[in-house]
Amino acid sequence: MGSRSGDDVPFGLLSEAEIMGTSSYESRLEYVFGTNTVSLDDQNTLKGWLTTYSADTILCPPYQLDGGTSTTKLNINALVNNEGAYTGAYYTTDKKAAMLVDVFTAGGVPDVERQQMAVNIIDFIDGPPIIDPDPVGTVTAYNDGSNTYYGIEKTPYINEVEAEVSNPVSVVYGKYIELFNPYDTDIDITNWTITGTTMPQVTLSGTIGSQTYYVVADDIQAYESDFDYEGGGTAADEYNASVNSLTTTGETLTLSDNNGIDVQVTDYGNADSTTNTRQSNDPRPIPLTASAADPWEWTTGGETAGEENQASIFEPGDGNDGWTDATYFPSFLVANRRFSNIGYLGFIHTGSEWSSFKVDDTIAYPDVLQYITVRDPSMDNIDNDGDGDIDTFDTDGDGDIDVNDTGDTSFQTGDFDGQEHRIPGLINVNTASAEVLQSLPNVDSTIATAIETSGSKPFTSIGDLVDDVTQITGAGTKWNMESTFRSISNLITTRSNVFTVYVTAQVIDEAISSVYAEKRILAIVDRSVDPIRIRYFRWIVE
Repeated sequence: MGSRSGDDVPFGLLSEAEIMGTSSYESRLEYVFGTNTVSLDDQNTLKGWLTTYSADTILCPPYQLDGGTSTTKLNINALVNNEGAYTGAYYTTDKKAAMLVDVFTAGGVPDVERQQMAVNIIDFIDGPPIIDPDPVGTVTAYNDGSNTYYGIEKTPYINEVEAEVSNPVSVVYGKYIELFNPYDTDIDITNWTITGTTMPQVTLSGTIGSQTYYVVADDIQAYESDFDYEGGGTAADEYNASVNSLTTTGETLTLSDNNGIDVQVTDYGNADSTTNTRQSNDPRPIPLTASAADPWEWTTGGETAGEENQASIFEPGDGNDGWTDATYFPSFLVANRRFSNIGYLGFIHTGSEWSSFKVDDTIAYPDVLQYITVRDPSMDNIDNDGDGDIDTFDTDGDGDIDVNDTGDTSFQTGDFDGQEHRIPGLINVNTASAEVLQSLPNVDSTIATAIETSGSKPFTSIGDLVDDVTQITGAGTKWNMESTFRSISNLITTRSNVFTVYVTAQVIDEAISSVYAEKRILAIVDRSVDPIRIRYFRWIVE
């Protein structure tokens, strides 16, 4: 709900709508209606369809974060873009990944999957920061002490390997390595390299077109490039199992970008077949169906140089989360920008073939949404509540954020409109009427009524909401199924800090049979500050 023209201040109290029509006080909302000649009948109708806001906070259940106990949500945008929001300094990539792993652990995500999602979130978000010691736009590699996890960036992947051929007459390409670019832009691979255990390092050049294939081969008829994989010699020698060959029993291949940063480290495995190649289903790292130690999975299939892998191997429908053969390209989305809403978690690959985090009615880990925020005013260096102080930062230069630092910090107890770790402008789905809920984008009367009348109330989190109210989930592709949640995820909450409290006080006899006096009170109570504030108070007079 907006404000009257010119003051640019949102309605802060429910009483501004509650007491319209009284003779003793003209609320700001009543002023707006009166100025615009809205009739009293229409005013009374509109009052039931309006709300001021429910201010959520970044507070959450206690959980372990970075070796200590935290009770505030993790702002993944601020963390990944490294704005100094948590320490006044800048975290390394390993620190960012470890903190994300902590959050997913609290949300119930199991081992291996939580590490893979952590690096994928970093690579999904990271863009040019103000200051950051880590390269941007390159694949994140995080070692948790046991395994190395590789993120998903806009990079090509080694997608098919031919390491065994019968003779130079029956095979067009000889031995080859195929790269796949699933993204919507061309990728320049000049000075990228492929290094094998026995195979000599190959330096690549040129561009891989959007959603196309690039074959590196040892034959003059190679699809894209002419590289010698076998160590030289005559045409027949090219197919001999010399010391420099791609081995038939598998070897480790490392694809590195032009900065020398590893993009993919994989072993294609046993290739001892003269009529087949080794191919990937989902070319991204998939440690849940492969292994955390070697997170790419390879299968033997018919030769498909320069084209999509064999249909029985390349099956985007395997993940059962909405990606199909006709719609799988959006599953590779890497935004390289902030999460615009929490619903974009739906694009984070989980580390299982063709599977991304679900935010529909079958959401696997609804508790995750209790610990993550993408909108935290206390980290944007803006005076969000107009009291003259901005956010927390290390103003005294001692390396810590504490009571000696200025700014709108969590140490303030009587702040105007509360401490600035609260997020205003949200609709509480536990208390809002169906008419109010329909003001949300993509929420029709069916969805609104389902939320209002749900037997699962109160919802403990927005993850709980999407899990319980199946009408929020659409039909069709994963994008369509999750579109309503993406639209509303930044606009709703399951908690309120401002309440209308009605109190009835009576003077009665000992038998509680007679009432000698009675007063009724309306109070607006705000629990976002410490101590709790009564923002408005009046006697209710019939």
